[in-house]
Amino acid sequence: MAASQTLPGAVEVDNIVSHLKQLDTIARINGLNSRSVLKNYNASAEYVVSQLRPYCDPWTQHFAVAVHQELARPQLSLVSPAQTMFQYGVDFQGMRNGGNGFHNFTSRVTEVIRGCSASDFAGFPPGHIALIQEGSECELYQRAFLAEDFGASAIFFYNQQSRTTYLGTRIRITAWKEGDRLVQKPVIWLRSGNPSLN
Repeated sequence: MAASQTLPGAVEVDNIVSHLKQLDTIARINGLNSRSVLKNYNASAEYVVSQLRPYCDPWTQHFAVAVHQELARPQLSLVSPAQTMFQYGVDFQGMRNGGNGFHNFTSRVTEVIRGCSASDFAGFPPGHIALIQEGSECELYQRAFLAEDFGASAIFFYNQQSRTTYLGTRIRITAWKEGDRLVQKPVIWLRSGNPSLN
């Protein structure tokens, strides 16, 4: 009997449960999960390949993914009109794929209404931080790209206090693939509505 003919016979409930348990164990290594390449995704794929190899000739296809990792907590403070230090995780938080954090600067804040088209940035002073209210008119990454194009040093998103937003929202094209644009400037989520940081 050919090896390929033995595979259907190996598909049993007990075997399925056994493999699911093994994949769950792999996903929990270091307390993480298997949703990205930094969270045991590759180990899960290697396990699947190892289990298929006796029955067929599996192969893997490598691809690039956008990985965002916060190496250190960002700091945010107001220097004028009064000095205020904002608390990370309470007042603000960095957003996933929200640019790189290798920036240390002081800049003024300018609010941008909507931020979905170039006309919304008319007169925006290059070097300022763009303060943009989240909304359904366009994607956050579209607003961030435009803010970068018009010279924003960083992008601050905020929401109405009556609404909540998933802070894990990715600031990138949903179906991102290698070669697609990624935000380079820091993107911060302000938790407490428009703080009037001017």
